[in-house]
Amino acid sequence: MALPFSRSADFPVDKPGGSPCGNLQADFGCGIHAELRPRGWTGCTVFDCHGAGQQVSQVTFAGEDWRGAPDTARRLFAVFAVMRPVHELLAYVTDALDRAETRPVHTALHRAHATLSELAAADADTVLAADVGALRAAVNPALLRA
Repeated sequence: MALPFSRSADFPVDKPGGSPCGNLQADFGCGIHAELRPRGWTGCTVFDCHGAGQQVSQVTFAGEDWRGAPDTARRLFAVFAVMRPVHELLAYVTDALDRAETRPVHTALHRAHATLSELAAADADTVLAADVGALRAAVNPALLRA
């Protein structure tokens, strides 16, 4: 819903950001999930938001339905735009922490994980105020050493 896509080898149609996919059902499920690839929706099968969508819709917005509330929808999509890279960084940090060879940088990785987890659990205003570039810059040295 939040993200745009263009007709290409990955998607059979254009869709602007903030507009629902034609396959989105009333229960928020995908009406063609079992047939995505054969129907030309390969992009849907490879995209990974690392749980940011679920975090924003279920936790940050506590299940609020954006369909009937345009202001909620705009705000939810703005929060998702910040939450997605935060969750991506969390995935990288978690992966690095799972590796025995990264033990020398575990302290820095644990600090990064705590900072990112705290932001992921924060309210919408706090998430929107976050500087994702600064977060990346702060986490990147530990990831590069991992």
